[in-house]
Amino acid sequence: MAAPVMAMSKEYRRVLEKSLPRLCEDLDVDIVMPRLIAQELFNDSDCQKLNAEPVRTRKVIELVSILKRRGQRGFEVFVGILREDNGSCHLADHLEMVYNDMQDVPQNAMQTEPSVTHPIS
Repeated sequence: MAAPVMAMSKEYRRVLEKSLPRLCEDLDVDIVMPRLIAQELFNDSDCQKLNAEPVRTRKVIELVSILKRRGQRGFEVFVGILREDNGSCHLADHLEMVYNDMQDVPQNAMQTEPSVTHPIS
């Protein structure tokens, strides 16, 4: 029996979501797909879903959607696959940059309103 997949962290999911425009621009699904299969992250059914999408952007969106259900290992392996491909290593850099930028922002920074300062008269 296979070990249960640990859910992908909110941070990794957010990184993928924030990076989606860049991935849609530059990711070649046909290059990463064989490696995702070799790493047992994707299966034949996943390939059929991706190949059914005629538009590149839709393929990337579907790939990310599937990847987000592959847990922590899914994100880490995906970044590693991108890093290994000379034509995709800039995407690995981008994902890592987005992740690091998110770590530098306080968790509640987006939830609070900016403080309003009033000039002292």
